[in-house]
Amino acid sequence: MPTFDVITIGSALLDIYLKSDEFTKLSSTKFPDGSALALEFGGKTEIDDIEVCSGGAATNNAVSFARKGIKTAIIAELGTDLIAATIKEELKREKVDVGMLVEEHDEETGISCILVHPEGGRSVAVFRGASKMLTVEDMPWHKLDTRWLFISSVGGDIKLLTEIITFAADNQIKIAFNPGKKELELASQWLGLIPKLSVLFINKEEHQVLTEHVADINPQILCITDGAQGGTVITSTENIPFKSKPMTAVEETGAGDAFGSGFVAALIHDQSIQTAINWGINQATSVISFMGAKRGLLTLDQIKA
Repeated sequence: MPTFDVITIGSALLDIYLKSDEFTKLSSTKFPDGSALALEFGGKTEIDDIEVCSGGAATNNAVSFARKGIKTAIIAELGTDLIAATIKEELKREKVDVGMLVEEHDEETGISCILVHPEGGRSVAVFRGASKMLTVEDMPWHKLDTRWLFISSVGGDIKLLTEIITFAADNQIKIAFNPGKKELELASQWLGLIPKLSVLFINKEEHQVLTEHVADINPQILCITDGAQGGTVITSTENIPFKSKPMTAVEETGAGDAFGSGFVAALIHDQSIQTAINWGINQATSVISFMGAKRGLLTLDQIKA
């Protein structure tokens, strides 16, 4: 038997969520969506609610799996500072194996500050730091003894992405991949790896980007999400549309990670694709009911219910 059921690979940061009724949404032509989140320049803004937790897709996914009784490890890069210690302590408390975390003395651990509007929208200021510095040389290849890998963004390092996916395919390890913005900008360089993937998670807009480069996107399972509308899961034999549960979100950070890790958790537990969709929906709905990407992550009993 493999040592782990799943190893998550990607970014690890500390997330600080701040929510205040004094945050103001303004119209502005300076930004692509025509709006900005503002607070008084030179003043002090009272905060109504705060959440501090580890962030980054690798930690979100790892905690999600561990809460479902899945033996989980994480690969991500940190510094050796107080922020790194905080992230490691939380992961250990959640029963995630941290033995493959990369810790560099001359790097600073990433951190993000999420300003949450009372209506649920947010603006994020992020210092990626060590989280974007994972390389092929950092990978503990001899320790990748697992049934699954769940890969999120690797900062656009296509060499690293290629090596990971090739290694996994050569060693009969199942692969789930949820690309980030950097990977999508370089899509033409890794599309040839898609047939090696067990599951590919992309949203509707990302699907349009990929189909500009290749007509046939053919992992074993393709999951195309469309926010509050739901999405579609495509296999070699069927297309399964699904709808999200209608609700007003408190805060939407981590919804995609929640859906993806819930979906793959069901597959690890040998459930059907329809059950995997249901688990993904249940967990994403729970996560956006809270502020922060982890408070709403479900246990195995909760997600089944």
